[in-house]
Amino acid sequence: MKIVADENVFIIPLKENNKIVLVSSGFKKELIECLQTYFVSKKKTKCIVYDEEGNITKMDDICFIYLPTDISLDNNFEFKQKTIMNTEFSEFISNNPEYFISIENIRDDMNGLLTDKGFYTLKKILCNGINKDINIEVNDFNISSLLQMLAIGNDSLTESEKTIMLLNLLVYKNRKNVNIIYIDREFNQEINNWIEKQNRNNYFIIDNEVVFSAPNNYDLMILSNKDHLIEHELENDEVKTLVYMNHEIVKANISLQNEKNVELFNQFNDQSSTFFIKTIIDNNQIVL
Repeated sequence: MKIVADENVFIIPLKENNKIVLVSSGFKKELIECLQTYFVSKKKTKCIVYDEEGNITKMDDICFIYLPTDISLDNNFEFKQKTIMNTEFSEFISNNPEYFISIENIRDDMNGLLTDKGFYTLKKILCNGINKDINIEVNDFNISSLLQMLAIGNDSLTESEKTIMLLNLLVYKNRKNVNIIYIDREFNQEINNWIEKQNRNNYFIIDNEVVFSAPNNYDLMILSNKDHLIEHELENDEVKTLVYMNHEIVKANISLQNEKNVELFNQFNDQSSTFFIKTIIDNNQIVL
């Protein structure tokens, strides 16, 4: 996949191994904006996306799933307005009315509320001193507002469990699509185990700044904004070393690293090329 913007060209190979650790090289914001504008907002104003054969990728061919770090997980679990939980639950209920018979009961109860004696009293209070008879009716039956009365008890849930639940919702919604899922929140073994269970229609890009210990058998991509891709293969341990060496804190203190690690880092430190480094998987390897 090639993303062509005004000043940047981002190459992201979608390979058989659907798990990539990404070194964004300072282009994270631009990359995410391109993917969101094209595949979420469905606009070509930011960039054009091409497939491996050089054909323009249709905006509906791929779904981009991303949970920005400024999204409040707690607000989602309280179904606050315009949160992912509220929006997606509302859409699911609207699209599957046969599964939510009680919604019709609530709608009927709202109409019944208007026939209560209390409402007749309230109308009399409103009309005191005017020669009018007003009618109160249900103007809008908003499922989103109903959901705001709910909450998911999350006191016992970890941050990663909350993240997984939100991702489950978005992946289910887009289960018929090819999905690119970008993760730059907490990454741990729990998230990794969840990723391993997902099907091959889902491509995972993990920001290397949240990978404190690189997972086994993930490929590595070191991004540039140039239209030049170099593909390489390395052993799993070497990929892990490269992930570590490309952390911003480590790069800022490169002189503290041993000579072997620095030599490996410099081998893939050409800012005019994007490097895609495939992990050589040893099927006989014992992973602890």
